[in-house]
Amino acid sequence: MLMWFVFLGSIVWLGIKSLFSSYGDRVTRFLVMSSLAVVVYLWAMNIFYAPGTVVLFLTFFFTGLFMASTAVAHISINKLFEFIKYPKIGFISTMVGVIVLVAVVGLSYVVFEQGRASVSFQKALTAVTQNADAETAEAKILDAIRLSKRDIYYRSLAQLNLSKINTLIAAANGQKEVTEAQRTEFQTRTANAVEAARLAQLSDPLRLENQLIVAQVYSAIVPIGVEGSYEAAKTGYEEANKVSPRNPQVYLALAQLAASNKDLKA
Repeated sequence: MLMWFVFLGSIVWLGIKSLFSSYGDRVTRFLVMSSLAVVVYLWAMNIFYAPGTVVLFLTFFFTGLFMASTAVAHISINKLFEFIKYPKIGFISTMVGVIVLVAVVGLSYVVFEQGRASVSFQKALTAVTQNADAETAEAKILDAIRLSKRDIYYRSLAQLNLSKINTLIAAANGQKEVTEAQRTEFQTRTANAVEAARLAQLSDPLRLENQLIVAQVYSAIVPIGVEGSYEAAKTGYEEANKVSPRNPQVYLALAQLAASNKDLKA
């Protein structure tokens, strides 16, 4: 924590010096001032909000750009160290530089992939909310999961399959006989929903939504008498209650579950 204060304090000090220093040509001054403005904005986003990976990456990128521009403008103190005079230190420094470079490249790749995943997920949300296109939404969510294994992607996939399960159940209630195609799709959707919900739960077991989605999937199939669904749903809500013991949503869900199973004593 202390190092963070030192780091941010040095940026603030460089920013103040940049505002009151006379230096360089107009291009250098523009580079320093513009990068300073971006750095202030991005660090404010990081301090007052919960930043995503892309925002965090941009924050450190522009912070480095700002510090480099202050060095070019001779605002920060520059010291020249000749490694040729100290070959051992030069070798160690080179190795450290290579390791840092590899780490930065690897991190950049991860950030890039997570950015692509976020874009795919946003397209999925647009497909559902604006176009009611569940198939496109499912494909985009699967693309996002291939790029980044985040719990929100798994949870959204489970919710999408759960919505389809509810649609199939509603359609079957109005029919005299369920077709083989409907039965097969129901089984597939249920399996997919359970798998996605379980993966969301494993990704972040302390998040209430991830515990609830497992119980909600099983709860949806309780009214049609699927064997073991009531017990699995009840267990899911009990696990959710451990995560958030005072949340009335869990108790209400347990009551609704008992009612759907015609267990009025519970």
